[in-house]
Amino acid sequence: MNLFVVRSHLDAVLRPAVRALARLPVSANAWTALAWAAGIGAAVLFIQGWWAVGIIVFALRGLLDHVDGYVARERGDTSVLGAVLDDLADRYVIAVFVLFATAHLAGPFPHLPYVAAFAVAGTMVNAFCKPCVYVETQDAVRRNGKITHPMDLVGMFGSAEFLIYFGIPTLGGALARNAWPIVVGIWLTAILSHVSLLQRLVYVARNYGRGRRGGDPRPAEACEPEPPAGGSADAAENDQGLPATHPG
Repeated sequence: MNLFVVRSHLDAVLRPAVRALARLPVSANAWTALAWAAGIGAAVLFIQGWWAVGIIVFALRGLLDHVDGYVARERGDTSVLGAVLDDLADRYVIAVFVLFATAHLAGPFPHLPYVAAFAVAGTMVNAFCKPCVYVETQDAVRRNGKITHPMDLVGMFGSAEFLIYFGIPTLGGALARNAWPIVVGIWLTAILSHVSLLQRLVYVARNYGRGRRGGDPRPAEACEPEPPAGGSADAAENDQGLPATHPG
């Protein structure tokens, strides 16, 4: 279970601000680019140790990330490019946040780069697990221009959770003028992203184990029609209602 299940409630809270921004003559992909830039800008503020300002820009980035999807749906401006950019921006920004914060804190906390490496690896592979399942099973569906799958609700770590596991400790560190909460946030990101990855792998093993792919437990070759006894492959095709073809 993750925050995806309550996303509609969270969207309702932000809807007034999102609607106001969506009136501007800016395309959905441009909003995605702005959110991406805001995320990198916040990370640069983090590397300078300006945690309070960085958190404000970080929150702005989250708002902009909602605007692009809203604009795409309301204007019918959905596209594969937009969906790809949106997903890539989330992962890119998470990695930059963790690494830039670690770069600022590595001096007093020499162990932190190693933790950050596991944090970035965990968040990236945890996210990559979903499109792998989409492609391998081919049982995802598209609703309102966005691909959905039951696995979306599996795992305790995602972009929204990152705001909690990393953002809240960073806010606490900024208010307390103490780096320890930020260190804790990086540790939480490293640990919980791997817990989430394990949850998703267990889901895949339970639902698609033993060679099951695309919702069919049989191997692909077993799905081919067998010719009847004493007959030919052409006859089998006729049994399927398809015209048989003969040479010459």
